[in-house]
Amino acid sequence: MLTRDPDLVSDLKVLHPLLGTSDHNMIVFTVHLDCEVRYDEKVLRDYKKGDYDLIRSSLAGIDWDSFMSGTVNESWLRFKNLWHRLIDKHVPLKVITKKHSLQKPIWTTHRALKLIRKKRKTFTEFKDANHPAVKSACKAAKSEIRNARKKFERKACSKH
Repeated sequence: MLTRDPDLVSDLKVLHPLLGTSDHNMIVFTVHLDCEVRYDEKVLRDYKKGDYDLIRSSLAGIDWDSFMSGTVNESWLRFKNLWHRLIDKHVPLKVITKKHSLQKPIWTTHRALKLIRKKRKTFTEFKDANHPAVKSACKAAKSEIRNARKKFERKACSKH
C-alpha cells in the first residue's frame, strides 16, 4: 500500500489467494477520509412573493417632474436608488440550498454530465433551441444519457 500520508490507511490485512493458484493476494484496509457534504446557499429575491401593489402605490405618489430634475445621470441614480429601496422593502429574500453530493442519478456517468453541461452552456450562448450547435449538443447528451442508463441497467441485471 503506497500513500503520502501514513495516517490515511490502517488495519491493513493481506488475505490468502482467492483465485486458485494465482500469485495475487487480496488486501483489506481502512481508509480514514473526511468527506463532507457541501451545501451551497444562495440568497435571492423571491419575486413571486413581492408586494407589487405597494410598489405601484409608492411610485404613483411621486412627483416625477421634480424627482427627475437635473442631469440624466443624476436622475438615473435617483431612480435606481429608489427602485432598489422599493425592491429591498417589498420583495422578500429566500435561501436556496443545494446539496452537491446527491445531484446526479446513480446511473449517470461523468461523460454524460459533461455533455449535459455543454448542452446547457450552448443553449445559454445561442438562446435558440433550433440552432444547429444546440441541436447537436442536445443529441449528444441525450444519446450518452441513454447509453449510460442502458449500461447501468445491464450491469444491475447481470448481478442477479
